[in-house]
Order: sequence, then structure tokens, then C-alpha cells
Amino acid sequence: MKNILFLTLIFCTKAFAGMQGTPDLRTPHEKTKGNYTATFQETLAYYQLLEKTFPEVKLTDSFGQSDNGTKLPLAIISTSKNFNIKELKTSGKLVLMINNAIHAGEPEGVDATMMFVRDILTKNDYKKLLDNVVILIIPTYNIDGVMNRGCCSRANQNGPQEYGFRGNAKNLDLNRDFIKSDSKNAQTFNRIFSAWEPDVFIDNHVSDGADYQYTLTYISNELSLDVNLNTYMRDELTPAINKLTTKDGFEMCPYVETKANIPDSGLVSGHAPSRFSSGYAALFNCISYTVETHMLKPFDKRLQSNYSFMLALLINLHKDAAHILTQRSIAISSLMYAKEHVITWAEDSLSYDWINFKGYEAAYKPSIISGLPRLYYNHEKPYNKRIKYYNYVTPGIFVKVPKAYIIPCAWSGVIDRLKNNGVWMTPLIHDSIIEVEVYTITNYENARNNKPYEGHYLHQKVTLSTEKKSLKFLKGDWLINTDQRRMRYLMETLEPQAPDAFFAWNFFDAVLQQKEYFSDYVWEDVAADILEKNPALKKELETKKLADPTFAKSAQMQLDFVYKNSPYFEKTVNRYPVYRVVR
Repeated sequence: MKNILFLTLIFCTKAFAGMQGTPDLRTPHEKTKGNYTATFQETLAYYQLLEKTFPEVKLTDSFGQSDNGTKLPLAIISTSKNFNIKELKTSGKLVLMINNAIHAGEPEGVDATMMFVRDILTKNDYKKLLDNVVILIIPTYNIDGVMNRGCCSRANQNGPQEYGFRGNAKNLDLNRDFIKSDSKNAQTFNRIFSAWEPDVFIDNHVSDGADYQYTLTYISNELSLDVNLNTYMRDELTPAINKLTTKDGFEMCPYVETKANIPDSGLVSGHAPSRFSSGYAALFNCISYTVETHMLKPFDKRLQSNYSFMLALLINLHKDAAHILTQRSIAISSLMYAKEHVITWAEDSLSYDWINFKGYEAAYKPSIISGLPRLYYNHEKPYNKRIKYYNYVTPGIFVKVPKAYIIPCAWSGVIDRLKNNGVWMTPLIHDSIIEVEVYTITNYENARNNKPYEGHYLHQKVTLSTEKKSLKFLKGDWLINTDQRRMRYLMETLEPQAPDAFFAWNFFDAVLQQKEYFSDYVWEDVAADILEKNPALKKELETKKLADPTFAKSAQMQLDFVYKNSPYFEKTVNRYPVYRVVR
């Protein structure tokens, strides 16, 4: 692969422009001086040109749209010229999906992928790589943000001269929206992902954070996958990609998420939350890489490194397609019949590996602005040293897998999201009494000091009580068996203690509010009558008054105690409205 990238660039800029009768297949970036990223209209026009020029390309916008009303295009690259989802999947083709501009100010994936597709289709050595691989491409996912174009929203980034904005038309960060799916962009993405079930997924980004020598870093979701897929990514796939990108001059490093303030403190990986693309992909046993090029490197070099990563990955997918498909099939089957599932994970801060890291010496000097010490990285003092890499996690909460869940049809927002993600479910055909496990929410905290996060007030540290009840469910309520391919998605969205569960994202908050109350002067007499007829409750009240002086001095608390232990108190307050049918 040595020098492939640079030979490709020469081929792109000269051969395509000079061949008589051949369409000019240079990308908008290649037609400029190198610090330019394509607009949405230019990107769409380029894929339309590819579709017109190559029968191996099909462009569709049938899955949905973005929040600004623009249809979201999807490009399919299939050298068999067959674009039927079911036929391609059953033929043993591995599906690679590439997502660009989820953060529209991080745009080089848009330009690199256009060049990547063109070169695959025009260079025979590359085209062979698609013998057993189909490529799906979302050219620009955050269309809204790409259209909100300017020069300066990425204060820490070195080019291009103009680019899009991080938030979409509803000011949502789409890389926090995969589970809650507040945006039409995410709802469309869910439908694409569930229809195609990609085996490998790339999300192209640009980093923020520390300064270091690498142009190319990555986040893998290996810690969130089945043990065999985890081992394959860690020991085989990632090192093989790095070997090829290094030959192109782009040695890789894990994403620089530091243990403390600077890389010398060690790098941290972890279990990917499913609000992010990498964690969302893991719910479907899909190998995922988030490509993070370095913000301070020149735009054209970042673009080249992004191209190099995608090509190196494709080379390895061509070689390992059968192995990946087999391991994914095993992972999916084992989950479908699991008896319990881990829904929370924590960093194992005591376990780590040693890795070589190429950085710059960090130091402090007086700030021109404040006069106080400020951090800087000294490029005159590069280093190559061994640092700790904290790349281990420990399981937290285990939950027994139920035979099925039941969700009343009233919760249509959740039902719609399950359908968008390909969950198989069936409506009850008549009213039924069913014995179920019922959760009651006993406590929770709001994250981020009760400040909104992506339009929500996230719940965390949820505690539950559980009891069995025979409840009446209505015709049209939904029965969802867990022995299906979406089992992990179900567990991590429907179990309320999961960090990205629908409960965490406030979809069930209505049950947390009591609807009926009492008037004190009326309830006084009713409560007295209840205590007279229930000596055990009266004794419990007296014992509580002796044990708690605050309770003893509060008439309201005592009335409330009797009320909550009476037939008048609504039994559904804090009852979680997703019910478990146990095995």
C-alpha cells in the first residue's frame, strides 16, 4: 500500500480531467487549492455523477429526511450491480457502512469518501476488494449543519476555509441522538441501519483536545462487543489497519482521551454508551470505528489520512469477510438465548496496557490574557515514550433476560422507535390477564446538576423494587419476545437502569407524577376511620412517630402516611410501564 494514496491523488487530479469524452471525476476539493470542503449540493451532485457514470452505484433517498426537510441520501456501491438488501445479505456479502459529517464542522470524511468511491470504481486493484463487500455511504448525515456553513465555529480547528455547524436544524448533536432519536435525521438513520444490518461501521470525525504528533486516531467499540469480535478487533483488525496506514505516513493511535489533563497521564478507552454511534452499532454486534483526525493538522493531510484508513479497512474486510460474518452470527445467536445481560459497565482503573505514544512535551507559561499559568505543547520537544492505556472495563448491573416485554400501546413514541430499529413485536389480539414482573421506580438522580442535556434531563442511579402481579392488558398492546436479533437493543433501552434507556431519556416521566391527592380537612376524618379499622397500621404510625421527631411534628406527613397505605392511594405512581414476562 506504500505510496498508493499519493499515486491515487495524482491519478485523480490529472487523468480524470484530461481524458477526452470522460466525465470530470475530480471532487470539489480536488478542483480547489486544497483547503475546501464540498457543500451539500456539490456532494449530492457528485454522487449523482457517480451513479450516472458507474452502474455499480445506486443513490436512494427512500428512508427518510433530516430535520430541515431535506431527504437524506444513501449511496450503495455493489459491483454485482444488485442493490436488493435481502439478496445481498443472503449471498454472503459483508456490508460496510460509512457515515460522514455527523458533526458538520468535521468535514474531511465527506471529501475523502468521494475520492475513495471513485478510485474503487476506476482502479482494478481496488475494485477487486468489493468481490465480497458492499459499501453503504451516507454522504452528509447532518445535512442541516452542513448547510449552516461558516468560517469560525470550530475555534480549535486548522481548516478548511468554510465548513458546517455541529448542531442540526433543531440544534441537536446527532452523535448523542441514536437511542432517543429526537431528530428526523436519527430516525432515518435507524431505519437504514436496521434494514441493512451493516457488519462494519465507520463514523468520520475530527478530534478536539490535546496536541500530539499523530494525524490519525481512532475509537473502536471492541470493549462493547462479544468476546470473539473483541479479540479479533484488538489482536488482528486494528493492528493490520495501522500497519497499512503507517506505510502511507499515517501511523495511528487510539483516540487521545486523557486520564488527567495531558497524554502523559495515560489514555482511557471504555465501554461505548449507545447514545454514540459506536455504542449504537455495538447493540447490533456491528464492528465500529470512529475515525478522529487531529484538529491542528492541515485539512488536506487530515483528508488523506481519512482516505488511508478507509482503504486499509477495506483491504482487511476483503480478506476477512467470511470470518467476520461467522463471528457476528455466533454473537447474535448467543445473545438471543442469553439468560442474563450486563446493562452497566465501569472503567477498570486498576488494569492497563503500555503503549508507545508520540507526543509533545507539555509545559506551562504565563497567559497573555490572564497572567496566570496556561498549558501549551512544545513542538520543539517531541517525544516517543511509553504511557499507560486504560482499556479495560468491569461489569456492573446484571439483569435476567425476560421471556418477553409488554408495552401498552399508549406509549407510541417508544413503540415507533422500536419499529425504526427493526424490533419484531406483535399486538395482543384480545384483552388479557397476564402475570408479569412489575418495576417501581424507588429513586433516581438527574445528571448534570439538573441542567438540560440534548433537550432532556437525564436520569441516572436508578433504583427499583420488583413484584409479580397479574395485570390486565388491552387488545393492541405490544408483546415483544426477547429471543430475536434485537435482544441487546431491547435490554439496553427497556431496562430502566441502563444508562441510555428510554427511561433515562425521560420517555416515561409521566408515571413519576402523582395525579390524585387529598384535602386535609376531608381526609382527617377518613384517615381516622381507616386507623380505627386497621390497628396494625395505627401501631405502625405510632412507632414511626416515636422513631422520627420530624415526622411526629408534621401533621401533613402523618396524613400522607395513612393516605399512601390506604386503598385511595393510586398504585400506579412510579410504576414503570414496561412489563416483563418471566421465563
